[in-house]
Amino acid sequence: MDEIVAKSKLLKMERQKLKEETTEQTDELDKDWQSLSQILVPKLKPIPIRNKKDNYDSWLKELTTEVTAKPTDRLKTTEELAKEHKELLDQLEQKELREQKKEK
Repeated sequence: MDEIVAKSKLLKMERQKLKEETTEQTDELDKDWQSLSQILVPKLKPIPIRNKKDNYDSWLKELTTEVTAKPTDRLKTTEELAKEHKELLDQLEQKELREQKKEK
């Protein structure tokens, strides 16, 4: 039993030591990153302020005249397609009958 307790305490101490080392390394890397980020990130120039009303008006005009989505023709049902097909056939038949009458 004492052996199990000793092993448990040893593992706990190893985990604590590993956690402390990780924390130290993280802190060191954070310090390094801060110094690097100051070098790598360029100083940002302030954006010149223009007449806000002119910009707003131009953006508003652009947005109101902007073409968004266009509506499309809806899909027809099978009944509507059948009806159109029948009407087309009727028109062709009437046209053919008229032509036959003219020939006689």
